[in-house]
Amino acid sequence: MSSENIIAVATKFYSDYIAKTPQKLKIIDAYLTYILITGVMQFVYCALVGTFPFNSFLSGFISCVASFVLAVNLRLQVNPENSRDFKSIAPERAFADFLFAHMVLHLVVINFIG
Repeated sequence: MSSENIIAVATKFYSDYIAKTPQKLKIIDAYLTYILITGVMQFVYCALVGTFPFNSFLSGFISCVASFVLAVNLRLQVNPENSRDFKSIAPERAFADFLFAHMVLHLVVINFIG
């Protein structure tokens, strides 16, 4: 593939994303991007500086990974294109489940730090 094709595909993908993706999903995607960047920064910091407070690094990194997984599940359940797969789950219920799972996750993370 030439660089022109790659640029054309990326441009088409971006324009379709902007035009066809609902605002709710864009907000979830922004949150996913933030979590991904935070996890990468923690990993790079750990690789460069070290893992002296290992429980703290592990807690933060596991929190990023689990938060990413929970947000992806929320995005799948809220996406209108997946409504036939999740017809028994309302978007409000999916968000409530997401918040509850986050509370449990962060209680475990805080407990693990010590």
